[in-house]
Amino acid sequence: MSNRDYDHKNERKVGRFLDEYLYENLDWRTERQTETDIQRQGSDIIASIPGIGSKIHIDEKAQTDYLNNPLPTFALEIDSIQNGTKRKGWLFKPDKNTDYYLFIWMVDVYAFRRKQTRYGEKILIERGDHKQLKIDADALPRDTTSVMWRDEASLRADDDVDNDDLPGPRVEIDASSESIDAFESNIVSIPGRITSGGTVDRRAFEAEHINEIECLLVDRDTLQDYLAAAGFDRTTANDKATELRNRNNYGKTDVNAPDFYFYYTSPRQKNEEPINIVMYRRQLEQLAEETYTVTQNGIQ
Repeated sequence: MSNRDYDHKNERKVGRFLDEYLYENLDWRTERQTETDIQRQGSDIIASIPGIGSKIHIDEKAQTDYLNNPLPTFALEIDSIQNGTKRKGWLFKPDKNTDYYLFIWMVDVYAFRRKQTRYGEKILIERGDHKQLKIDADALPRDTTSVMWRDEASLRADDDVDNDDLPGPRVEIDASSESIDAFESNIVSIPGRITSGGTVDRRAFEAEHINEIECLLVDRDTLQDYLAAAGFDRTTANDKATELRNRNNYGKTDVNAPDFYFYYTSPRQKNEEPINIVMYRRQLEQLAEETYTVTQNGIQ
C-alpha cells in the first residue's frame, strides 16, 4: 500500500469521528461525499455554515502520521510523484472545488502496532499522554477482538490476578502501573490488521480509538493570498518546487519567510516524494475562521 492510500484510509476513519462528534454538535447542515471522484476534487464535506455560506466544500486534512505527537506545523502539498509522473498537489491545483480546509491534529488516539522486542513480539498500544501498554503477541489468539485493561491495583497484585476475569480469550499483559492507569476500566477493540499476523510498522487505529483532535477551519483563498503576499503564488511556488526537484535538494529549504518553509521528502521516507510548503500552526491559527477541540464528549 502506498503512503497516499494509507493516508486516505486513515482520513476516512477521522471523517467518521468528525461526523459523530464535530458536525453533529454544530449548527451546520452537512453532507459527506463518498464518491472517490468528488473527494479527489477536494470535497469531503459540503456544508451550510451560518455566517459563512451554503454549499461550502470542505477538504479534511488530518496529520495521521503523527498520532499522539502532533507537529507544530502542517504540510501543504505542492506536487508529488504518482505512478512515475509528477502531479500537482492539492494546495494550488486549479480544478479543486475546495472552499475551506479543515486541518486536523491527532492529539489523543489509541494507536496500535506490532513490534519485535528482545523478549519477543509485542503489541503496543499508545495514547496521547505518551503512556504505553504492551501485550505479548504470541499470547493473543488470532480471533481476539478486544482486551480489558486491568486497573493499577490488580496489576500490582500479580498473584491475585485471574485472567479468567478478562472477556473472551486469555491474554498476558505486560505493563507498568503508570502505563495502565489511562486504560483503567475500558474495553478497546484491536484493529484487525494488528491481530491478523505479521509485523506492522505503522500505527493502526479505528474511528472509535480517537479520543481527542484539534481542528482549524481555514479559507483556501485566504491561505493562498497569504502565501502570495509572501512571494509564493501558484506560479512561483511551482517554480520553486521544480527547482528543488531538479537539484534533488531533499529536506528543508528556508525561503526568508518567518512562518513557513519548503520541504522535499526523499523517496526513503515516502515513495511519492512530495514537495510541501510547511506552515507553522501559529500562522494557520491566525488565518483560521474557526478553531475546535473535539473529544468523544463533544466540542470543547
